[in-house]
Amino acid sequence: HNKKKSEPSYQDIFNKTVPKYIGDKSTVKVISGEYKDKKHIMKTHTPIIYYDLQFFDNDIIEIQPKVERCFLYVYRGELKVGDNKVKAGQLVVFDEQLNKELKDQYIVNVEANTITPELIKKTNDNNTSQAPYPSMGALLIGGDKINEEVVWQGPFITSTREDMYQVINDYHNGKLAPSFDKNIIDKINRRNREAKINHERSLRK
Repeated sequence: HNKKKSEPSYQDIFNKTVPKYIGDKSTVKVISGEYKDKKHIMKTHTPIIYYDLQFFDNDIIEIQPKVERCFLYVYRGELKVGDNKVKAGQLVVFDEQLNKELKDQYIVNVEANTITPELIKKTNDNNTSQAPYPSMGALLIGGDKINEEVVWQGPFITSTREDMYQVINDYHNGKLAPSFDKNIIDKINRRNREAKINHERSLRK
């Protein structure tokens, strides 16, 4: 089955509905994938992991990605990944061959070991919510290859040259951008406004 031809879909996923594994000093938000007894609610066509690792104090999080490719991006603080220190704004890409051959045994260790009481206080000084704010955090994201050929031209990506010719032909004939009547446009705009309001409400909880 050609994954690029899968029916497109849209999912509203709000913070309050994301499964969370809450430890004494850290939390793992399971946006996609599984961690311990928590499983994501996102629908995907292929195996995908998307974890938000939040550290409120010094701790170690161990995760088995179980995917062929993954990377970790530190968005706050400085974390230790294996023997390497990774600062905010830096990215770690894990060895693809290792993940592919040993993905059922491969474990990612992420450690916070430089959090002090002063840093915890500083992190939460400007926090307006009642819940504590993580002093350090990272995103672990990954997935399996779909092993399909990539044909690229301009803004279009397909799997074969024949598909590319068809897409370009459809574009020139106006088939890729159907005209919507005003009622449909109003409905889309209303849904977007409602989604934005619900998202802002979830952040305040």
